[in-house]
Amino acid sequence: MRPEGKYLRSMMHIFLSLLLLLSLSFSGISQVPEVVAPTSLYVNVTGGKEIMGLTPAQVRHAYGLDDIANQGEGQTIGIVMPLHNPTIKSDVDVFSDRFGLPRCAPANCDWLETRFYPEGVVPVPDVACSSSCLQLFQLESALDVEWAHALAPKARIVLVETSRFVADLLDAGDVAIASGASVISISWAVPENGRSKADRLALDSRFVKPHVAFVAAAGDTGNYSCLGVASLCWPATSSYVTGVGGTTLKLNSQGDYITENAWKGGGGGFSLHEDVPDYQRPFHPYTKRGVPDVSYHANPQTG
Repeated sequence: MRPEGKYLRSMMHIFLSLLLLLSLSFSGISQVPEVVAPTSLYVNVTGGKEIMGLTPAQVRHAYGLDDIANQGEGQTIGIVMPLHNPTIKSDVDVFSDRFGLPRCAPANCDWLETRFYPEGVVPVPDVACSSSCLQLFQLESALDVEWAHALAPKARIVLVETSRFVADLLDAGDVAIASGASVISISWAVPENGRSKADRLALDSRFVKPHVAFVAAAGDTGNYSCLGVASLCWPATSSYVTGVGGTTLKLNSQGDYITENAWKGGGGGFSLHEDVPDYQRPFHPYTKRGVPDVSYHANPQTG
């Protein structure tokens, strides 16, 4: 196996799922709606139609996840999402049946039995979130849970639904951790620009959790992934978070890994604020942190 292939496989043993991104807005940590819906997910799935793109089995094989015997058993993945998806159970059941995955059982998918609402009530859209905005959040919720389950089918999944407030989303991560999550998948983001140093330190401190890995998406519309602003996306830029980018994955006719290229929609670049970590120094000459740290197949036009 080529060295880069070994690297990708070893990294994917740690990072169980990659989430497509939401476009978001940021205005500090005040209680105003800060997270907006994805610009586009390029998905049009109808029951009975031929599957276009890569299946879970193909992706698992490409990254060597089919070599992991326990398939995520003993791990808990926390997924934090804005707003409520009332059909998440049926969505994931249909996905699992279509691709030959085991259905989630109450013992390992807490969202089937109990939803965790940090505010104690089912989150509802605020006035700035239209019906199409809500539908896109619900689609993203299904996508996140389905692919976490696809790549680690025996892992426990905790879905935490909350409002579109950044403060509530951070609190929701704490709820997932209190429920046993050792990996927190973040598919929301805000522009890195426009925050004071004090704000940055206060927000980043929320990710300092012993024995918990935070993985955050780096963007899905290039340099303008966060609300159309030419800015990197936080929290992927945080020193305490692993930023995950997107690639276009190419397989041969046997389904084996050939190569990957950077996906043109993937966000990334160099932080304005975060200093370069030691592990990046051998790979670039710049003084600031580069994002993403790792990347994974994310091009919706190729599957």
